Amino acid sequence: MSLYASGRTTGISVDVGDGACHSVPIYEGNAFSHNIVKFDVSGGDLTTYLMKMLKERGYEMDRRVAMEMKEKLCYVALDLDKDMGLERGYELPDGQVVTLGRERFLCPELLFHPSGNGQIGIPEGVYSSIRRCDPDTRRFWYGNIVLSGGTTMFNGFAERVEKELVYLSPSAMKV
Repeated sequence: MSLYASGRTTGISVDVGDGACHSVPIYEGNAFSHNIVKFDVSGGDLTTYLMKMLKERGYEMDRRVAMEMKEKLCYVALDLDKDMGLERGYELPDGQVVTLGRERFLCPELLFHPSGNGQIGIPEGVYSSIRRCDPDTRRFWYGNIVLSGGTTMFNGFAERVEKELVYLSPSAMKV
């Protein structure tokens, strides 16, 4: 659907929602099911991870509050060293203020570097979807990637995916 919404019927649909995440090559409205890559991490997992990091600091909170905090304060870092000291506060419903530092970018970093045996990040998964397609068509796929789902709304998400795909792809390909 995201391809149609962008005016395309052919391309790579990368959907990162709360409960699922996948990369799907679609040609003229038909998914190449053998080229789909499903990821083990989605937006809901990021909320759980943020709750875990905050619990380690002594903060226990409702999932709804953690999800709102994630949506308002977290972002995808393009330069981890530069972002290491950036902190922001979030006022909880009880008036207490929680300050997030590195959690702001470590939370969505799971999308790029998931922990676990054999798990791959989103850029590697998109690259894998494209590599499974006919070599003569790859140039087209690289230029028609559409991101969708609430989790793609993190500041820096699209830029980071593009940056890592440029690194992974052959130099002649335009991402």
